[in-house]
Amino acid sequence: MNFHVLSVVTSKLSDMKRFYTEVFRLPLTSEDSASFTVKAGSSLLRFSESAEPAFYHYAFAIAKPHFEACLQRIKKHQGLLRDRDGEERMTSVIWKGSQIYFEDPEGNIVEVLSFEEEGAEGGWLRIQEIGMPVPDVAAFAEKLSVLGSEFEAESDTFRFFGDRRGVLVLVKQGRSWFPTNRPAAIHPIIVEVEQRSGESEGERGPFTIEQPELGYTITVR
Repeated sequence: MNFHVLSVVTSKLSDMKRFYTEVFRLPLTSEDSASFTVKAGSSLLRFSESAEPAFYHYAFAIAKPHFEACLQRIKKHQGLLRDRDGEERMTSVIWKGSQIYFEDPEGNIVEVLSFEEEGAEGGWLRIQEIGMPVPDVAAFAEKLSVLGSEFEAESDTFRFFGDRRGVLVLVKQGRSWFPTNRPAAIHPIIVEVEQRSGESEGERGPFTIEQPELGYTITVR
């Protein structure tokens, strides 16, 4: 599952733009008075202005040689979140590489994951994870079944849905986002996904999975 575009909202547009372009060092691709878009490897991340605060979890993949420099920048400007053992640098159980977590200016829980791959500008590879809190994980996973997934459900409150190129992290609304005690909350998310060549659904052209009551739209190209 290759994430082409992730669109979310923020109540701190100027602060978020400054952080993601100057500290996180993602290239700015477009902006207007109410939004801006940055590029992380093969993925685009778009923030649109909202009157109300929002709260998300998403993860970025970065090439291993660039991980340490990113860690140091984040530690200097934002500080890093720690696990229950007090560690700032962790190892991903799923992806196997190093990982860090931090909060951006909006308070989103952001993760950076190290991969043994060649990166684009700044070593960025792609958006790797997008958190999607839902009232019922199994029911939402069933709606996504047309996309296919390499991962089995871990529990009735948590599931990775996708493949090594990217996953939707399905969690039950109110479940805490690691490594914090902050409960997952539902806020608008629009995702554009690029299918891998050879996937059967790609033969029928673009299609959309919508959950208007949650504010979620997934467009598959």
